[in-house]
Amino acid sequence: MNRTAQPVFVYLVGTGGIGMSALARWYMQAGIRVAGYDKTPGAVTKSLEADGMPVIYEDRVNAIPSDFLLPENKEKMWVVFTPAVPTDLSILEFFRSNGYQIKKRAEVLGQISTLHKTFAIAGTHGKTTTSAALTHILKHCGNDCTAFVGGITKNYETNFLFGNSGTMVAEADEFDKSFLKLSPAGAVITSVEADHLDIYGSGKELEKSFIEFASIVKHDGPLVVNSKYAHIFKSLPHSILTYSSHEKSDFFASDIQASNEGIDFNFNFRKGEKIATHLPVFGIHNIENAIAAGALAYESGIAPKDICNALETFTGVVRRFDVRYKNNGQVLIDDYAHHPDELNALANSVKLHFPTKKATIIFQPHLYTRTRDFANGFSSALSRFDQVCLLDIYPARELPIPGITSTMLLKNITSPVKALCERHEVSGFLSDNPSDIIITAGAGDIETLVPELIHWLKEKHEKIS
Repeated sequence: MNRTAQPVFVYLVGTGGIGMSALARWYMQAGIRVAGYDKTPGAVTKSLEADGMPVIYEDRVNAIPSDFLLPENKEKMWVVFTPAVPTDLSILEFFRSNGYQIKKRAEVLGQISTLHKTFAIAGTHGKTTTSAALTHILKHCGNDCTAFVGGITKNYETNFLFGNSGTMVAEADEFDKSFLKLSPAGAVITSVEADHLDIYGSGKELEKSFIEFASIVKHDGPLVVNSKYAHIFKSLPHSILTYSSHEKSDFFASDIQASNEGIDFNFNFRKGEKIATHLPVFGIHNIENAIAAGALAYESGIAPKDICNALETFTGVVRRFDVRYKNNGQVLIDDYAHHPDELNALANSVKLHFPTKKATIIFQPHLYTRTRDFANGFSSALSRFDQVCLLDIYPARELPIPGITSTMLLKNITSPVKALCERHEVSGFLSDNPSDIIITAGAGDIETLVPELIHWLKEKHEKIS
């Protein structure tokens, strides 16, 4: 059987995912014929279709473009899927039973990483913003890098950039141990907190996987680790550089001041340089992300002043402490937070930027297993907000688990005002319980609620004025 080393056709199963859509754009830029399937249409798939990629939304083999099914093209074609899609899809079963080359997204991204000098950004939290910040620093400083980012960068309005410099920034996903397929010339590890326990079983096993990831970074390349987690990697022969937003490390922030326009701080570099920097994004955790990105950029040869100049024009990532509406002291923030640590970081940032304001969070839990594994952590983190509105759990790839519900979380939340709401009840909850700061949070489809809330807020303020 003549298996091709590089495909002429690529069929992507689950192409609406943020990682898969970036892969689609990579192949389209490379001149390869690309098509795909996703369960439902959305902004990502519509954008791909607008760029000429055929996408189907029915799990039917005969809906696939005919040239992808021609026998003479079979050996020239790869089928790429993400673990987020069900394994019993009719399309996947057809490709399997007919001997097509089937590959996981991680395997394909790993192969692409070997073609570049790849900087990989790993961590259970913070990797998307850090990837976006590093990409922006490199671009701003003249390095026309390729980038696979796990969110839509505001500076470039995309999750994928195709460059010609030979450098690549890759968000390194720990889910399904995907990041072990990469070939990093340098890396950042932002955080190592228990997550994806359906894959790893325990926090210790997750740590082992991160240690394995760190060990595949080239020995002469930079390995930059959040100082909070540096002890995990002390047994490695690789030299480790540390960073922090609050304590002395190789790279650290000092004199942090929040403002209505972002955060001001001093960026302290490992050879003693200290540069006053303004970061035009909100969230104390984004200082850490900026320091991490700046550290790796510094180790790649970029001057401190150039790094800080780039950070002053970095506008962040969609759905990462994303201010979607402001009017008369009322603010609507949308965030991807879906883990207790991320909710705590969100609460810290709200307190930093709006210390005297009442804050209401509308939270959609993501996955039954994650809700079960971190139930106490979720209830504790959510209790830090003045008012809590919980939506039902977003199941994604999972089936329900008996007893694991949003009601279970609600019982242990201590906020004085709390409720379980259907989507259509949210604006009523907000009308009955007004607050200055409204936050939508979660990794499911809660972002589709945001336009409705913006419309409701605009109508409310028009009536007031």
